[in-house]
Amino acid sequence: MHARPVLNVEVISSVNLIHFSAVNRMIIVGTQTSGLYLFTPRQFSTIRYTDPDVNNFYALAPFLDGVFTPKGILTDTRQSSLQGYSPYVALRTSKNEYWLNHWLSQRQSGLVQFDHTGKKIRFIKGDTLR
Repeated sequence: MHARPVLNVEVISSVNLIHFSAVNRMIIVGTQTSGLYLFTPRQFSTIRYTDPDVNNFYALAPFLDGVFTPKGILTDTRQSSLQGYSPYVALRTSKNEYWLNHWLSQRQSGLVQFDHTGKKIRFIKGDTLR
């Protein structure tokens, strides 16, 4: 009989409980001496722009098979470019829409909404947000 490893981890000592939560897609391992371990599937993989100068990211949001960033959309097969957005803010809504903070100058600032495909659909000027 062959057994297949469920987890590839270093040594976890004093295991008291192993539970698979199908709802959360998570394996829970409880130990007596070293705490509780939560194992989930990897949600991101490393993908990069061909230009190494733009590969520093602060704000990221999951996007289909890649990430939505204030610098653009980055997947294994797509590299789009965005300019004039704050590198610190990227929001994905429950409707899979995205919001970025746009800043070119005080008069040209506001929030930009993108649809689930990454297409810009709305701009709200900053001075109307007060």
